[in-house]
Order: sequence, then structure tokens, then C-alpha cells
Amino acid sequence: MIRFRLPRHFSFRALLLGAALTLSTSACDELPEKPAAREAVVHPHLMYRPEHKEIIRARVGREPYATMLTELRTKAAAEPREPLEVWDVGVWSENAHIAQANAVLAWVFDDKAAAEKAKTLLLTLDTDWDSNEHLDINIGMPRVLISYVNAWDLLSATPWFTPEESAEAERRILEVTDQFSTRFLDNPFFRIIGLVVTRNNHPIRTLAAFGYVALAFPHHYDADRWLNWAVSDIADLLGPDGKYVQADGGISEGPFYGQFALGPALPFLIAVDNTQSPQRLYERICKSRNPLPPWDDQVCVEGEPFVFENPLHSPLLRKTAEWLTAVRLPSGLRAHVNDSKTVSHVASVLLTGFGGEGYLLWDWLTGEERPMEMHSFFYLAPWYLAYVDDTVAAQPPAWKNRFFPDTGQAVFRSGWEADDLWFMLVGDHGAARRSIHNHADGTAFALYGYGEPLLIDTGYYKPNPLDNPVTMNHPSHNVVLVDGKGGPIRGLLNSWGDTDAFLENLIDGERIAWGEARMQYEGITVRRGVAFVRERYFVVADRIASEVASARDFQWRSHLWAGFDVGGAFAVTGQTVQIFREKGSLDAAVTSTVGAPIFVEPPYVPLKAPHVHQLLEQEIYAADHAVVDATVHAVAPDFLAVLAPYRTDAAAGSPDGRLTVTSLSAVKGAAWLVKGAWGEDVVWLREAGAPGTLQIPGGPLVTTDAQVAIAAVDGSFGLVADGSQLRVGSTTILDGDKAPIQVKP
Repeated sequence: MIRFRLPRHFSFRALLLGAALTLSTSACDELPEKPAAREAVVHPHLMYRPEHKEIIRARVGREPYATMLTELRTKAAAEPREPLEVWDVGVWSENAHIAQANAVLAWVFDDKAAAEKAKTLLLTLDTDWDSNEHLDINIGMPRVLISYVNAWDLLSATPWFTPEESAEAERRILEVTDQFSTRFLDNPFFRIIGLVVTRNNHPIRTLAAFGYVALAFPHHYDADRWLNWAVSDIADLLGPDGKYVQADGGISEGPFYGQFALGPALPFLIAVDNTQSPQRLYERICKSRNPLPPWDDQVCVEGEPFVFENPLHSPLLRKTAEWLTAVRLPSGLRAHVNDSKTVSHVASVLLTGFGGEGYLLWDWLTGEERPMEMHSFFYLAPWYLAYVDDTVAAQPPAWKNRFFPDTGQAVFRSGWEADDLWFMLVGDHGAARRSIHNHADGTAFALYGYGEPLLIDTGYYKPNPLDNPVTMNHPSHNVVLVDGKGGPIRGLLNSWGDTDAFLENLIDGERIAWGEARMQYEGITVRRGVAFVRERYFVVADRIASEVASARDFQWRSHLWAGFDVGGAFAVTGQTVQIFREKGSLDAAVTSTVGAPIFVEPPYVPLKAPHVHQLLEQEIYAADHAVVDATVHAVAPDFLAVLAPYRTDAAAGSPDGRLTVTSLSAVKGAAWLVKGAWGEDVVWLREAGAPGTLQIPGGPLVTTDAQVAIAAVDGSFGLVADGSQLRVGSTTILDGDKAPIQVKP
């Protein structure tokens, strides 16, 4: 009897959806007939080609390749794990990595001892795969199959692998793959829960494994089907119409699971590039397509011949690599957006070997945390040796701010150093939102500064494998809540629940940059505008319209990286939430157009929302942080916040020192005066019908017709949202046609 351990993302809702989507009434699909034998190939031909031997030998005497080789030798020297009573994917993944590492050393350096160790591991691969207990074993199989296949391919290019040994290794790999195929491709239930419902990293990882085996053993009776299926699904999911990658390159399930998918996908694409003609015709396989939204407008014709345009060379994958760099935190890790824990830059550095930008190498090499990552999601050290190109300029990108409206993420940053400022605004819609690993976090933001997280996204805490993450819904994010509620909560699997949000009016600039996230929920429409001013502080202006005539509680929620388990300290002084940390601190000054808010900490229960977070990979690091709500009771209040980070030990008046943020009196509005080493700025939010003038005490009169106005008091620059005019004293900064956003300069 086969027993299954339920995965984190499994739910019995999958059973119901499986019944609705079942594509066959039989337990298994019929298998195709065995194709004609193919011509023999020259080994190696999958991970490496023969010419890579000299390329690698010439590289390993210099960095970063010397470190890669050291890592590979460490893996090769590791002790294999002992098999368990049942077939365990963790055991055989580790042994496959050890076999692969030794096979690389055997082929590149003519190392007989390494060849013997790799061969022993190949010839002792347990073929009792069906005894495994993991329902989602499919996503772990690329580690096993791709690595063992590479060991076989590399040993086949050495003198220490007899034809009989090669045939036995091939038999074992194919026996495992056949059982894997019978369960996940031929059985409708497993195919639906493993490939159809998800349409994310699951089919990508699963089919990369099948496709890799098919490339190695094209004479196998199922090889054509495996390869056609792999190419069909990966072409879709990594292409422009698969709803997984957005038009601007962002991946719907976020940077954590996006890199989880790319880990084995890029090795598979490299193997296709190394072994197949670009003109080869494949046959479309559609059995893992999902007929529900957002995929219901796709057209897939079963058996249709097509040419595979390898995403390895596509502009869209270059955009994805750009997005993965853009969402880099100052520490070098990726942003904790959607279901995400700690991860560094991994797979996309391989694109430097295929014309990718030099900043991909810089991104991989640098960072305070986990630079030169080789282990996350897929063991890529052997590929790095051959495909990471150190002739590209390893420099940070020339750009700083980056906007991804299709993905729903706007990133503002002052630079690429560990102590620079970083801010993300979220507003996703359509396919970018309809992903199993997506969070209900429209209009949310996060802020890092001076080497510290300050206002955080809460990451990925999922203590119950049969439920969604605790951190998935709006209260676990920095948003405006109405009577404690945000958008509709997310359901399980394809029950999306949440409503669309949209990024709009995106303007880049060094003195001032701007972006808006718009969303409707709880009878209100929120337009959250964010300004990054002088690359030094942030303004968050929330304009709210309500369909409900009665007053309700509106909470401007902030998740602080302080209090409880995370160290640091916080305090509420007047209208300001203060966060104090060792390297960087923050003053978050918050007010509203109906008066100063009351600051309230929501009820605290350990390891429960909204206080719980999990940003690290290990579950033991789930912990709690402080949460503060700036609360007003009104019909439709607007909020205006100035988020002013500073270097904790910087002297007052210095460029990185603490800013002075002072509340200004504004009728039917809210305003702040922000003073720093540069001088003074005014930030003003007006309700409809508010006076068009604002007096700065001891300073000039500010005049505008806009809803939001930001201006340097010396008149050198300014911004208006939903207006046309801005004057400071006698200086006219803007005087043009009314537009959503106007900026000078």
C-alpha cells in the first residue's frame, strides 16, 4: 500500500477541482509506440559539450571559478546518504548531486577515483520509486533525474564506464522515470493536482525532469512524449502567453518560487540548446493546461506541430532576469513579496553565457548575505563553471528605480549598496495576481534603509500544510484597512478571492519619482501614491473614496521591524511612529485629512497574524514583530505619511542624519514640512473643496489646485497629482494642463 505525505500546498479542494477537470475516465492514458532508434551521440552533450572541458580547465585557476570548483570538490567528497525503507527524494537527490560532481571531476580532470565513486552511486540507484510517500515528489525529481543523467552522460565520455555499466545505469534511471511518468503524467488525478491546478513551478520542474531524461535516452518508448510535453509546457509557461511570466518580465508567483522554477528550467533549456536543432518540429501536448481563469483564453491544439523558440534566447527571459535584479534588497537577497523566504540571486546568472547583462554577474557575486549562491532550489555549481561569463562587466545596473506595471511592482532605490534606501509598492492584477503563491496585498509596501529592514512584508509562514499561509491576506501587509478588513481573503488553490489592483502614473526621476497603486475593496476606492523625494525620504498619500455613507474605522497599518522577537525598539510620539535599530532607524509621520489619528496596536497572539512573520527558510525562525495602526473614524479619510529613514549614528544636520518632519495646519487637508541638510520641502494633500493656499510658518505661501503637491520650498522642483498648478511664493513651479501627474524637473 502506498502512503503519501501531504505537501505544504496540498488541499482536499484539489480533489474537487480534479474531479471537475478530469480529462480521462481511465486510470492511465495509453502510451505511444516505441519510435525508431536514433543515431548515437558524442558524449557529453547535455550539461556540457566536448569543448567545455578545455574551457573549464582554463577557468578554474581564477575567481569566481576557483570558488565554484572548491564547492564542487566539497560536494564530490561528501558521504552518500543511506537509503531509507521507502524511496526518499531527499536521499536520492543528495546522492545524485554527489554522483554528478564526481562525474564532472572525472571528465574534466581525468580523475579515475572520482569516476569510480560516480559510477558506484549510479549503479546503486534504488528503482523502488513507487514506495515513496511524498504527494508532491514531482517538484523534487529534477534534482534526482537531471543529476543522475548528467553523471551517466559525463562518465560515458571517460574510459572507466563499460557498455554494460552504462546500460545498467540507463536501466535504473529509466525505471525510476517510468514509475514517475505512470503516476504524474498518465494518472489523471496526479496530473491534475501536480500540473494542471498549479500552472507555476510545479509543471516547469516536473517536465524539465522528464524532458532531460528524454534528451539523454531518445530510444526509450516514451521519450518523444516526455520531450514534447516538456517543451510544450515550458514554452507556454516561460513564454509571452502562459500567464506565468508577465509582459514586463515579472513572474506571477514572486521571486522565491520564480527562481525555484528557473533552477531546473535553465539546465533543461541549455540541454535542448546543446542537443536539438532549432528547426526541429515538436508536437503540442495540452493535457496539463488549466481551463479556468486566468488561463481560460488559451488555445492549445493537441498534436499540433510547432518549432520551439528556446526561452534561453528570448527577450522575455532577459526581462525576467532584470526583474529579479530589480527586486534585490540592499542586503543582496530578493524581496519578500508573495510566498517568499530568504533567497539570493541564483539561476539567471547563467544568462551571462548567452548574452545576458553584466549586472547579473555582479548581482550573483555581491551582497552581504549569501553571495555566490550555488545551492538554493537546484544545485547549479556545475553549470556555473561552464556558462557564467566573467568577461561581462560585473557592475550594478545603470538604473535604480524600476517599474513593472504588468507584474504589479514598483521599486524605488537610492543605489545598490547595502546601506542604500529601498522601497516596493505592490498593485497586481489579472494573471499576475492569480497565482497560488500570490498574496492578497494590493497597495502594500515595504521599506529598507541604512542596512536594516524598517517596514516589512511578512513573508511566508505556513504552519498548516492544508491551509494557506497565515501571512497571505491583507492584515499581514502595510495597507489601509476598513474595520480591520482589506480585500477579500484568498481561497485555496484556484479560488483567488482577492480583487485586482493596478499600478499607474509611474514617473522616474532622481529628485522625485512617483507611482500609484489603485484598488477597490470594502466599499472604498484607494489610490495610494508614493513619492521618493531627493532619494532621501518617501511620501505615501492615500486618497480614499467611499460608497458607504456612514463613518467606519480606517486603519493605516504598519508592520515594524521592531519589538517582540526582532530586536530594536519602537515608540509613538505625537503623530509619529519611531523605529530605532542599530544601523538604520525610521520616523513614520502619519496624519489624515480628518485630523490626527489615534495609534493602536492590534491584539497580540504569539505566532498569529498580524504579528507573525517568516522571512528565513527554516520554519523554526517564524517570529513576531510589532504592528501599529494609525486609526481614524470617518466616512472617507485621506492619509498622508512621510517615511523618513536615517542613519542611526549620523550627526544631526548631516546628509544621512535624522530629518525634521513638522505637521502644518491645512483646512480640509493634511500637510508636512520636511527639513534636511538640503533645506525644506512641503508635502500637501487636499480634499475636494479645500483652500488652494497653504502658509508655511515663517516662510512662503504655497498655492496649488492639485490633490497632492510636493515642492521644494526654494521652488527648484515639485510634483502635483490631479492638478496643474504649483507655486511657492512668487515662484511658479508648474502651470500647465491638468493631468494625473506633473513633475518639474
